[in-house]
Amino acid sequence: MRTSRKKTVKTTPPLTEEEIQRRLKKQNRSLNTQRRAKNWLILTLVTLALFVPFTSPYWRVRQVVITGALGSLTASESETLKQALTTSKYSNWLRAPVGTLRADTLKLPTVDSVRISRQWGWRLAAHIVPRTPYAIVSENGVQYEIDVKGYLIRPARETVAAQLPHIVFNSLSNAQLGQQIGIHASASWLWLFQNRYANNTVRIEKIVVDSNGNLCLNMSDKLEVQLGQYLPLTNSREDSFDYKLDRLKVMYEKRPAMANTIASVNLSAPQYPACTPKHAMAPPNAPNLPESSSPSHG
Repeated sequence: MRTSRKKTVKTTPPLTEEEIQRRLKKQNRSLNTQRRAKNWLILTLVTLALFVPFTSPYWRVRQVVITGALGSLTASESETLKQALTTSKYSNWLRAPVGTLRADTLKLPTVDSVRISRQWGWRLAAHIVPRTPYAIVSENGVQYEIDVKGYLIRPARETVAAQLPHIVFNSLSNAQLGQQIGIHASASWLWLFQNRYANNTVRIEKIVVDSNGNLCLNMSDKLEVQLGQYLPLTNSREDSFDYKLDRLKVMYEKRPAMANTIASVNLSAPQYPACTPKHAMAPPNAPNLPESSSPSHG
């Protein structure tokens, strides 16, 4: 007969508290290792995602768009402006030297202000405000266009010089394009042009500045008006150009055609204006000499 064998089941002994703690620590170490590896992987991917746009040639500046100026500049000035705003071939769009481009552009005598910004499509947008000619400055026959702030823009163009009022200097030392001439004085000269109409028809056409800084206004009716020097620190209203110009306007109101009989008006001391009549400046007529008679011979 066959004998039946009973299978014996091995029973594992229960874990002690120490073994349970040991296994839990092992599991925690494994989970912490996996968590750290995952964090390092995420950090590496984020770093690469941030680093690549700053270094990838695909993110280079594709185009610099210039607005606001090219129509008012000459061909050579436009080319100079484009060169000042040119970036290197592989200049990164995010790291483009916007500050350097702005500083280089502001060095140009034709530029008053510039605003540079980044635009999507890997472009840089430069909005230029050019200096607008307001008057013509001349010295020893050399003429320059200046803006309303007194900055020398460029050598005067004939078409522009014929349309703008003139300031004539006996001496204009170290005249350089982009330089501001006489910060306080030029403001007063240009203010005179802003208020240059003495009446509905007569206006200031030219300002002549002598070596001592005395101003002479050449009016459109050929009258000359001496204003004296510009005194920026004076507290007397009578010494200001606006007061002297008001006095001149009053004189034109009372005598609109005074240029027909008066050659010049001196308003250096506006309380006591002095006028020079035209006949006083005319050269004296040559005396009529009798014809010499030939001596008689006896």
